Amino acid sequence: MRGPLLSEGALFLVPPSMQTALEYAQWMRDPDVTRFIPNPTILKPKSEARWLNQISESPATVIWGMYNNNESIGIIGLYNIDLINKSAYTGIVIGKKNMWGQGHGVVAMNLRSRYAFEKLGLEKLYSEISEDNIAARRCVAAAGYRVSDILARDIVLATLTRESWLY
Repeated sequence: MRGPLLSEGALFLVPPSMQTALEYAQWMRDPDVTRFIPNPTILKPKSEARWLNQISESPATVIWGMYNNNESIGIIGLYNIDLINKSAYTGIVIGKKNMWGQGHGVVAMNLRSRYAFEKLGLEKLYSEISEDNIAARRCVAAAGYRVSDILARDIVLATLTRESWLY
């Protein structure tokens, strides 16, 4: 499903468009961007519309394009949303490398968390991060996530609970 418009300051999370899908496809072909993504979704040319339709129609996914002012910088979402257990997995890719390290990820994660907890009624958010991805680990920590497990393949599982997010 396409997420609603969310914003804080100059950062906007917007429902994804065909332009978002085209940019995402481009970012996923950049080895610097995908270096720490275990199984990146590489879109074949002309498959972007199908991908956008699939994620837009899935009730277990909410996705946004990320914009800083009017510049598209990334994509963020919730996936494997489980309304019975009130949980979801999270993902974020900042594809514009000149935007790395500027705090946009933390702001975007906070907007996504507010939507997940307040609008969807979720209680837990999970993020799987490569143990070697120090920038992502710092980002999720700044957004309130705490390491809850070390999974196979050197993947860190970080968790954010509604309770810890509120306080």
